[in-house]
Amino acid sequence: MYREDVILPLVQGKRVLDCGGVDHCFVEHKRDEGSWLHDLICDHSEECVGVDILEDRVKQLNALDRYKFLVANVEQLGFQEEFDVVVAGELIEHIYNAGLFLDSAWRALKEKGILVITTPNYQAFSKMLYTVLQGKEVCHEEHTCYYSRQTLSYLVKRHGFEVVDFHVLKRPARTRVKHWIRSAVHAIRPQLGEQLVLVARKQGEQQKYSDKW
Repeated sequence: MYREDVILPLVQGKRVLDCGGVDHCFVEHKRDEGSWLHDLICDHSEECVGVDILEDRVKQLNALDRYKFLVANVEQLGFQEEFDVVVAGELIEHIYNAGLFLDSAWRALKEKGILVITTPNYQAFSKMLYTVLQGKEVCHEEHTCYYSRQTLSYLVKRHGFEVVDFHVLKRPARTRVKHWIRSAVHAIRPQLGEQLVLVARKQGEQQKYSDKW
């Protein structure tokens, strides 16, 4: 199972907001191989609106007459109860204020709407192995934070969501050896998988600061 196996059934026939849908310089390559998440969501949803801060890339994609992207900061979305599903694929580790994003997503969703977040697992076996062997921190230069199952679940609960599903998944591998290693690790210790996929439902209110100790 990969993240698309979780996300695509949830967006089927729905009105979807895809946050950070522009995949930087990888869009063309992923479109060609059929792995660009935004493109897949467009194929399965009733309507998909993408938002991203990369203005030039947004213009290029909108010019294709297949996609509907808006230039916007996901921490300051202006939508009010307009979407059935909000998807944030590999986004939350890049933003500066996850709380503002979750507040924006909560407002953008209709009653009982669904939020889907995918993000790297900070407990991934590959990260720990690299640190042990190389003695170096494993961190993308544009990532601001990493999450575990517990921390991500707690964060979204405090911002008005109920976690209804959670997966720790492996990522697709480019070599057979990598695929075998990831599959073996995931079979033995699923919590050491590469990717977190959280599915949460919007609740009627937020409880960010209640019941704190």
